[in-house]
Amino acid sequence: MKEYYAGLDVGGTSGRLKICDLSGKVLGEFTAPGCSFNTDGAVKSRLRYRDLVLPALLKQNLAPGSCRGICVAASGIDSPSDEQECRSIFEEMGFLPDYLMVVNDCE
Repeated sequence: MKEYYAGLDVGGTSGRLKICDLSGKVLGEFTAPGCSFNTDGAVKSRLRYRDLVLPALLKQNLAPGSCRGICVAASGIDSPSDEQECRSIFEEMGFLPDYLMVVNDCE
């Protein structure tokens, strides 16, 4: 499976995902409704993240486990426990923990 990098920016209104190959060439850019982790909760956030990421990967014929780096910048990641819960959502999708960074979208 082809390796790639991904960047995800999820705010309260919209979510954006950009996928690049290992040389930095953009393979695709995708948008979907957003959410805020701390106000919408983990269940809604899980659905919104999955609804943005998984169809985009399918469209590009990419697998989460082939990602060599993904940064998730998400609204409402305000504590270490929020970060860990958000990380678990992406790990459930198949992203490898060593290649996953989760930060507040203000960063």
